Parts: sequence; C-alpha cells; structure tokens
Amino acid sequence: MRVKSNVKAGGVQPQHNQTVRGMRVKSSVKAGGVSGQHNQTVKGLRVKSNVKAGGGGGNHNQVVKGLRVKSSVKAGGIYANHNQTVKGIRVKSSVKAGGRSHQHNQIVKGLRVKSNVKAGGASLNHNQAVRGMRVKSSVKAGGVSGQHNQTVKGLRVKSNVKAGGGGDNHNQTITR
Repeated sequence: MRVKSNVKAGGVQPQHNQTVRGMRVKSSVKAGGVSGQHNQTVKGLRVKSNVKAGGGGGNHNQVVKGLRVKSSVKAGGIYANHNQTVKGIRVKSSVKAGGRSHQHNQIVKGLRVKSNVKAGGASLNHNQAVRGMRVKSSVKAGGVSGQHNQTVKGLRVKSNVKAGGGGDNHNQTITR
C-alpha cells in the first residue's frame, strides 16, 4: 500500500531490479552518468532509499528490513561498489564521496544508528559493522586512506577518524 518508486537517468542505466514488500515505501534512483546495476529489496514500513550519482556508479545492492529507515548514497566521482544491509529502527546511513571510492560494505543492526563516510580523496576500503543503540561513527579523510575497518558493539558510542595525509590501515573495535 502507498508504494512510490522513481527512476530518473540522464545517461545509460542497464539494469534496475526492485522488490518492495511493505507500506509507505519510497525509492528513488537518480543518475547523471552511467549506472551499472541497482538491486533493491525493501521489506518494512516507512522506508526511504535514495541513490544519486553524478558520475559512474558500478553496483548498488541494498536490503532493508525494518521501520523508519533512510539510506542515501551520493557520489560526485566514480563509485564502484556499495553493499548495505539495514535491519532495525530509525537507522540513517550516508555515503558521500568527492573522489573515488572502491568499496563500501556496511551492516547495521540496531536502534538509532548514524554512520557517515566522507572522503575528499581516494578511499580504498571501508568496512563497518554496527550493532547497538545510539551509535554514531564518522570517517573523514582529506587524503589517501588505505583501509578502514570498524566494528562497534555497545551503547552510546561515538567514534571519529580524521586523516589529512596518508593512512594505510585503521582497524577499530569498540565493545561497550
């Protein structure tokens, strides 16, 4: 009931597969350039998902199961892979990149979780798993960052990683 899906493309978009099961679901795909694949499965209530790309977007796979989930992907340059699985309530996840971002894998299971990845330069890998309540995690890089792996399990955790130069590896595990 009340399902709205929009697909807007200024360039070439080979495949768009979408499965929606639920109520009040809004999904939008907007691309100014070439977008390879967009596969989306939504099961839940009041789910909003947006994919906006100014350049080429390789793959976007998204599975959302929950309540009041908002997910946004915005890229100004080349964006290779984005895999996102969200299971929970009131989850907001944003990926913004001005340069190249090769892979972003994110698994969120919890309540009131906000995760942001912002990169001005090249970011190779970002893997993030969040399980808990009221967790805020931010990764900001102005230069080249090799790998960032972050696992957060707990309550009211805020983690920030800011790098202006080159950082090869960053592994962070926070539990309670």
